[in-house]
Formats: sequence, structure tokens, C-alpha cells
Amino acid sequence: MSALPIVLIVDDEQPCRDTLEALLTNQDVRLLFAANGQDALALARAELPDLVLLDIMMPGMDGFTVCSKLREDPVLAEVPIILVTALDDRASRLRGIENGADDFIVKPYDRIELRTRIRALLRLNRYRRLHQERVKFDWVVEHADDGYLTLDRHGKMTYANAAARRELHLPTAATRRDFWITASSDHTVVGRQLKAADPSAPIYLVRPESPNGTGVWFYLDQFTVPGDTAADSVIRLRDITEERRMRQSLWTFRTTQKHKIRVSASKAQQRNQTAEAGRGAKPDETVPVLQTWVEQAAPAGSTVAIHGPLPERGLVVPFECFALVAVELIAFARKPMGREGGPARFALRPDETHENMTLTLRIPLRGADATELAKIWSPSYRIRKDNSLEAEETHPAGEAASLIWNIGGRVQTRVDPNGAWVEIELTIPYQLTELPVLAGGGYYRDDDSLFGG
Repeated sequence: MSALPIVLIVDDEQPCRDTLEALLTNQDVRLLFAANGQDALALARAELPDLVLLDIMMPGMDGFTVCSKLREDPVLAEVPIILVTALDDRASRLRGIENGADDFIVKPYDRIELRTRIRALLRLNRYRRLHQERVKFDWVVEHADDGYLTLDRHGKMTYANAAARRELHLPTAATRRDFWITASSDHTVVGRQLKAADPSAPIYLVRPESPNGTGVWFYLDQFTVPGDTAADSVIRLRDITEERRMRQSLWTFRTTQKHKIRVSASKAQQRNQTAEAGRGAKPDETVPVLQTWVEQAAPAGSTVAIHGPLPERGLVVPFECFALVAVELIAFARKPMGREGGPARFALRPDETHENMTLTLRIPLRGADATELAKIWSPSYRIRKDNSLEAEETHPAGEAASLIWNIGGRVQTRVDPNGAWVEIELTIPYQLTELPVLAGGGYYRDDDSLFGG
């Protein structure tokens, strides 16, 4: 279909149609013609014209009737109509207005006046249509489940829909706040630094778990707007929490079925009692278990060191979850990034604030690249052609990192400048207050826990 505006000329006399065609040729419009009212209505419904030039005096269905029927059609009701008439009396004009006409042209035509009125009505109609589409589009975006934001070239938010305002706690749609600072205030931004080195790397916003709710994951998609516009980029926040929960449930089942670590009956009983008690892992429980597992499954010569007194408070992460993290780190130590690992060094220590415990793993590994190491934490998703996410097999350490991010912890990786080792550090929060034991066990709702079944 042509991009030019469509003008439908309706007149029962061929000479009149020819005259209008001559006047409007080369005026950047596409012309259609009808010789009677019935043909005009059929053609209008088929072509959806931008303007109708309608003669009043026609046999059968006159111009007033055609005008009225166009206004009754919900698809054509907004089309501008100019009545073309030889009747220059007040009664005819009033009747035309009553039937929905927008303007009148009296025969014989003034060429300049005709063209000027047509251009003005086409421009107003185009604006009206754009405004209507904008209103509909704004409604759809405002009520979308995904969060949508626009940023200026300085990264400040110029618009945020309702979903984005709720998640980022924004008071108004246009806030003029820095997006990344605002998002980082109560979310963990995952993958932004890696994105700078690898444009295909995904970015995620993670709202950590709390006693009042489960962790929430958002996939962040950013689109740069071409040209000189008020918005430099558009951001979409898509909630992938359920997808991740399903993925983590599969991962948990697969991990437990592998039986990579075999604990004694007493340790298994201790683990079950801890889980049933509805509390997090205690340092005095995790240390001996970690030492036993390292001795049994880590590369020969691996060690576990304790630096400083560990508080008696439990960790936010439940014991079973800590066990799964340890399992994956030991598996990583055995074969880091597809290579054979050497003796690993595990270390537990409180951080400077004494509000977190850090679990550090250092592995001798030559030739490791920092970008390559960072990719092991990438969540297990790939982007389909329709921009949706699909779970795929990646390094299992990525699932361990997902758990840590989900509870408000931190994950860091380091590479020796001399290329002799790589280091992974997990920061796991302690309980700040005693959390209530809820039905089903655990800190959080039993159906919404990180590894709940």
C-alpha cells in the first residue's frame, strides 16, 4: 500500500472528477474515484481513505446520506469529509454539518483554496491518528507486565511505566534520576561489567530474598534509539523469576542425584535436623562438613583454613543450600573451566563488618583470562530469536552464584597478575535478626524457598 495520503473523490459526473484529478495531480496524494454513493462506501471500506471529497447532488444516494453512513461506520467515522456543492445557502451547510461534514467547497473551485483546505485537513487528520495511536500505545505500555523505561544520553530516566515504578520505588513517571544508581540501591546488577567486554552478555537485576518475600530476577534488555530524540535508549525489565525457579529446581534435583559427595549417616542426619529446624547454616556446622567434603572429593592436597572467629549467628542461606554451593565449588576445583585443577585452598572468614562470611576458593590455574573466568557466573539462559530466554546447560557454578545473589550476597572472581591462580570469593550474609519458622520449614514460605519442591 502506498505511503501517500489517500483522497477519495465521489462525483457522478465524469467532467467534475476529471477537473478534481487535474487540480490534485502532483500534490503528493493518491487519488481514488467513485461515481455513486454505493461505490463510494464500498471503496472507502476497502481502502480507508485519509480524506473524502463528496459531491452533494448525486442521483440515488446523495452526498448527505453518504456522509451520514460514513459517520455510522466505526472504522470510517473519523475520516475528514469535504462536501463539494453548488448550493451556497445556509440550510445546505447546516444539513451537511448535522450529517458529519468537516468542510465545504463551493463550485466553481478556487484552485488555491481547494488545495489549501485539503492539505490542512490531511495534516489535522494525520495528527489526530498519530495522537490516537500514541494514546493506545501509552495505555498498553503503562499497563504492561514488563517494566519499560526511557533514558536520556546521560543515563537519567525520562519515563518509567507502572511496573518499573513499582519495582524501583519511583514516585513519578518522569523522575530524572540516574537509572543505574537507582537500580543498584536495592538490587544487585549482574553482568554489566561483562557487557562492556562482551556485548552479547546478558544483564540482570536481582532483588534479594527477604523475610517478607522471595528473590526476584529481571532480564534487562536495552535498546539504543537512533537519531536525535529526547530518549537515548529504552530499557525493558522482564521478570524471569519463575523461569529461574524452574531451572534451579531441575539443577537441585540433578545435583543431588549425581552423588558427587557422599557424607556419613551422622552428617546426613545433622543436615536434615538443621533443615527441619527452619534455621540457616551455622559456622560450627558448616566448617567440619566442608572440611570432610574437601578431603573426600577435592583435588589431593586441598586445604580448608579458618581466619578469625566466626560468629555464632546462622547464615541467611539454609544448610542444604550452602551444601549445594560447596558441592559445586568443589566440582569446579576438580576441573576448572574444562581443565585439570591442582590442590585447592578453601578459606572461611568474617568480613570487615562481621555481618557476612566469605568463602574463598583459590585454584592453581595457568593461562586463565579474567573475562573467561567471569563467564562461569553467567545465569543459565540464552536468547532466542524472539528475544525470549531459554534455559541451557552452562557451568554449574553459575547456579551457585545465582543462589548467593538471590539472598543479597556477592560474588567476585580474581586472576593472579602473573597467571598462577584464579580465585573465587562468595560473600554470604549472616542473619541480622531471628527469622520466624514458617509452615513447611525454612526461613521463607516453603513453596517459595530457593530450592523448595
